[in-house]
Amino acid sequence: MLKIGNIELSQPVMLAPMAGVSDMPFRLISREFGAPLAFTEMIDVRAINQRDKRTRKMLISSSEDRPLGIQLLAADEKNIEGTFDVLSEYHFDLLDFNAACPTPKVTRKGKGAALLKEPRKLRSILKVLVGLSKLPVTVKIRTGWDEDSINARDIGLFAEDAGISALFIHGRTKTQGYSGVVNYRNIKEVKDALKIPVIASGDNLSLPLIEKMFRETGCDGVAIARGALGNPWIFRETINFFQHGTITEGPAIDERIATIKRHFDLVLKHYGEERGVGIFRKFFIWYTKALIATMCNVNAAQVRKDFAYFGEFGIRGMGYNVKELKRHIKEILGINREWRIAVIGIGNLGSALLVYKDFLKQNYKIVAAFDIYPEQVIGRISERVGKPVEILHMDTLKEVVKVRNIEIGIITTPPQAAQEVADLLIDANVKGILNLSPATVRTPEHVKLRNLFFTSALDNLVYYLTN
Repeated sequence: MLKIGNIELSQPVMLAPMAGVSDMPFRLISREFGAPLAFTEMIDVRAINQRDKRTRKMLISSSEDRPLGIQLLAADEKNIEGTFDVLSEYHFDLLDFNAACPTPKVTRKGKGAALLKEPRKLRSILKVLVGLSKLPVTVKIRTGWDEDSINARDIGLFAEDAGISALFIHGRTKTQGYSGVVNYRNIKEVKDALKIPVIASGDNLSLPLIEKMFRETGCDGVAIARGALGNPWIFRETINFFQHGTITEGPAIDERIATIKRHFDLVLKHYGEERGVGIFRKFFIWYTKALIATMCNVNAAQVRKDFAYFGEFGIRGMGYNVKELKRHIKEILGINREWRIAVIGIGNLGSALLVYKDFLKQNYKIVAAFDIYPEQVIGRISERVGKPVEILHMDTLKEVVKVRNIEIGIITTPPQAAQEVADLLIDANVKGILNLSPATVRTPEHVKLRNLFFTSALDNLVYYLTN
């Protein structure tokens, strides 16, 4: 058991705060696989005081998202008291102060890891936080600014003197950022010097590395950050190891896919479809890297090293057969088949779909195209494609969709016609509708395709994810 103030954690493992990552959907997914404590993204006290819309979204939580820590960022004690007035409107259990962020846009303002140069100033800030807070206060630090100024032990003692309940330490210097090796010895020195719990982070990417962190530092707990990207099961595996001493196999493909779906749904619920689709792309890339590692029976770190990702999910291989990899991905995800597509409305976008070479190489087969003036566009499109293209009149849409067993309709019509086309497709019992028109179209959830991976190397996974 790990105790931080009045918070008792059954397991000494938690999800670390990560900028642009640790939103509520990601926290909830991590908790479903055992993470007993999680944190918001790092939030500047100024943004909290200004009640910035984006910041308010970052502070939203739920009863399933507890206990929850809020990580604060500031250069000094100013504005901190006002921050507590705003935070009183939200539900959380712990306050963490960031003195570890190495990003130049943060440190040049005297925040984050810049405070490692001013231990007494950091202690003053922490004393103010402890004095104002009714909840436990923690701090996150690094081993020092650079290799010539390793001062984590002294900073830890200053922080303990300020009255904090626990200390988080990343085992690298500010100048290292997230590269180079973690210095386990520096973490151990901090642990040996302090009476309060010390939670270690840095390269907790796998169960063997987490076990190494405990063994070499004697730390009281670990915070997992990048190790959870595309791999929320790391919490379940770690907890099982410490509870039972056994190493479990990674999740089966079915569980991976179910988790991707679940995460995607949580993101859409939290942000709405328009914003959520864009936000989820990076998460899907992380999940996909893990899938590649599983399929190739290689280490995930080796995949990151050996593959350069470009576009959405295109991959250039070094020593791997890329075409075979893509084929295996599609087979495992259950999408190694040809979806029969109709494009409705051959304006600029519809034309682009018909002539876009990469799109035509996907597992889509455009079996019909429709326009209200087909005779005006046939010649133009045929010339660009380099072969005759059949474009049918819109009046025949419903009949042709049924006769040709069209499964997915892509709407690229002007906005005034979009809903009518959608209704026709629904009546024809298509399996999916992707609306690319400027208009909002009402369609049942079971046929709505979200424009998530459109024209990417795995774009027909949209259909699999959303049905």
